[in-house]
Amino acid sequence: MLLRGLKRKYDCGDEENESEYYRSSLRHFQNASRRRESLRIKTRNEVGGELSVCLELEKRLSIENSLIQGVEKFVKEPTHGLVACLEAAKTLKTSELRRDMLKYELNKLKRGQGRLPPCISSSSLAGLSLSHIRVPLSLPERARVKKSGSYAVFCLARIGSQIYDTALLYPIEPGSTADVSFDDDLIFFSRVPHYFELLIEVYSYLVPSNHTSLPQLETPRKIARSISRVMGKSILKRGIFGGNESNVPKFDLTATANLTLEDCSNEICTYELYVEDLNRTTSTESLNNISSSRALPLFGSMCCHLAARPYCCEEEVYSGEMTLMHQKRASSSSTAKKVWGSLMNWKLSLWNDKNSKGLGKQSLVDIPVSKDTTITDKKGNLQIRNEQVLWEFKFEHDSVMLSQWFQQLSQHGSNHRKWKHAADMKVVSPGSEELPTRSFKRTRSKLVLFYNDV
Repeated sequence: MLLRGLKRKYDCGDEENESEYYRSSLRHFQNASRRRESLRIKTRNEVGGELSVCLELEKRLSIENSLIQGVEKFVKEPTHGLVACLEAAKTLKTSELRRDMLKYELNKLKRGQGRLPPCISSSSLAGLSLSHIRVPLSLPERARVKKSGSYAVFCLARIGSQIYDTALLYPIEPGSTADVSFDDDLIFFSRVPHYFELLIEVYSYLVPSNHTSLPQLETPRKIARSISRVMGKSILKRGIFGGNESNVPKFDLTATANLTLEDCSNEICTYELYVEDLNRTTSTESLNNISSSRALPLFGSMCCHLAARPYCCEEEVYSGEMTLMHQKRASSSSTAKKVWGSLMNWKLSLWNDKNSKGLGKQSLVDIPVSKDTTITDKKGNLQIRNEQVLWEFKFEHDSVMLSQWFQQLSQHGSNHRKWKHAADMKVVSPGSEELPTRSFKRTRSKLVLFYNDV
């Protein structure tokens, strides 16, 4: 197996190491794909209005439809391995959910109900980071462990049409495994308002002890060809024997968790997990026993790290020239001074001019702008009050600039109040991986050393 960028072959050794390398490579690819998708959603251009958003949703919808068709063609072949069939079933489940949510958002947008309220700007949105997902398992009965096989488990994280899946973990044996851990998965959500609801779903599939009982592995290629010769390909395509859907393992929704802004934290926390009742769809006692043996034994809780980072903490909200009059108290004297202001990260930073900011010089002063800041427009002057300190800015004959600064500062303080404790969190932004740096030691040439000696 060749690794990209390396002029050597990778020696996998035995089959176990090869399978582990395949899973780690697949997980790395999925993390990179999620980062690209998150960056694309964050930097999408909405200048074209609803028409451009509709075109983007239709493009994403066509991609999901093509992916579903590709998976359906993939599962037609009965010679794929067990892991490949499980991965195909997971991809099919994720794509179907994305397709349904994209259709729902597209219909809402066409009815004029899919856009964010006009009062919510891009600076009021944030990015979410979900990582270190761990689902503890309960200890099942010994008789049940002997009868049942191993489980294939994965999770889905959903906010609207942003649906991301974790890696598929297999095999999971409840008798010998304490929990299901997705430590290597890192999920990002973009353009999320403060009233978001993050839905985490746990899906599981019981793989019997005898792998040949799976629908994909029951019929060899020779038997399939003989059946097609006798019955005809047209009859098989119509799905008399159950169609293509019977060839895909059906993952069961085992548990769900609903997280909001109150659940954001700087540490890994434990949250309540609602366990689904798989027996509700059956009526007879025998079918109930089958469903109960298929259910993944869960402890009823989960652990994860959820953090939020508003965009106004990383990107400049507004900037422009201002006339500063610094007053410690209302009765003190002041002197007007032209400065350049930049609003970002819950503070208003001031420089002498725009070039000083561009050169990376230290700001003259940083004025906090938070939920405790009072911003008023008094006789054409903009006043910012923090406790007993008053900052006053004059805008002579420029009512438009005064209105813009007043609106942006008021919105900035309101965002700090809306995001609560998440306003000061730090989130690893997608694409900001720390790359190994190579240190170069600068040396002088022999010619320069020779002339110095002379």
